[in-house]
Amino acid sequence: MNRILQILYYSLILCLFILPLSLVARDYTNNLPSQIILQNGERRFDNLTATCGNQYCTFGTPGFFNPRAFDFSYSTNGGSSSLVFFGKTPQNPYGFRNSVFMVGGFHIGTQSKLTIEDFHTLAVQRGLVLDENATLEVILQKGQRIPASEYGPSSKVYIGTANDLYLGNGSTLNVSNGDYFIANSKTIVGNNTRLIVDTGIIRFHNAIQNNGSIELSGKVENTGYQSAGKTDLTLSSVVNYGTINITGDFQNGGNPTADGIFDVANPGAGNLINYGGTITISGKLTNNQALNHYMQTRGSSVQIYGGSIIVRGGMENNAGNTLIFGAYNGVLGKLEGNLVNQGKVQVNIAGANLGSHQLITGSVTGNTNFEILTNGRKSEFINTTMQGNSLSIQKKHRRNQ
Repeated sequence: MNRILQILYYSLILCLFILPLSLVARDYTNNLPSQIILQNGERRFDNLTATCGNQYCTFGTPGFFNPRAFDFSYSTNGGSSSLVFFGKTPQNPYGFRNSVFMVGGFHIGTQSKLTIEDFHTLAVQRGLVLDENATLEVILQKGQRIPASEYGPSSKVYIGTANDLYLGNGSTLNVSNGDYFIANSKTIVGNNTRLIVDTGIIRFHNAIQNNGSIELSGKVENTGYQSAGKTDLTLSSVVNYGTINITGDFQNGGNPTADGIFDVANPGAGNLINYGGTITISGKLTNNQALNHYMQTRGSSVQIYGGSIIVRGGMENNAGNTLIFGAYNGVLGKLEGNLVNQGKVQVNIAGANLGSHQLITGSVTGNTNFEILTNGRKSEFINTTMQGNSLSIQKKHRRNQ
């Protein structure tokens, strides 16, 4: 009997100790504290209640006449923790049912997992940083609309130009159930890191460097970002050293898909650059020239330095654009799929091993001329021969004087 009482006593003590570290909710209205620090093993579920004006409902700003959102940081003291934010739209005289979560600088610490649910839009104004092994999961409200939102009526994650989207080594950013993902910031994806986006339209307008894994489901548009009052066409670059898997089409350069009149989606050029990694596209890869209403143009490029770009739906290299093959660790890059070419195809053999290099595994139609160069110039010491879609590189034999 004493043994049973002793077990019950220690079980009660254990429950009293664990309870504060799990399932304890907080309620916040209109904004969060500047930081939340949880303890090792702690799990918390918080309710975030928006404030509604006559246009739409928001969480995270001082007011509708001051849209500069508050900064927020979440971290863990001495281990790992989990935090969930549930968006709440209060009853209001306007009948609004969805809310926009605005945040200024957004930081998630090491081994901290944050999940955001039931918000229509997450708008990050001044940069998003995930430290090593941190996780941010955002579950949006696809198909719902807020017509008056300054970020456009459709459900989305929107990241502004002010600071970078930085995903530290081993971290994960997972965005799902949205209509748009728009990154105007520079994006850095670290080693062993995952960027997962499942939305209808995925737009990149600046520069991305991927050293980890990117998984995109939706139409991907890589076009430069044009600031208000500027006329020059800009360039957005996706630079891959790791793995990118795209379920959908990839549009490199041209006009992005706008989300209503508040979304100024200006044309821009794109660079898609692969350095020894693998990019797989289930749909079509289109290389487009940017053209604005001032009749200015800027070409786009797809550059494959070692590794492969695999295009199940083929590639279209339109007029005014360039497809470039180059070497990485001695091996020329490869396009796996069919090519319809109306632009330029250049092969830079600088650094390539001697021998045969297959450049394209599928058919080539349109302009079938390939320009063979060594760092932009013809080589006097190398013989090159195209054999189908493969290139043979050999040294020239000098005659004895």
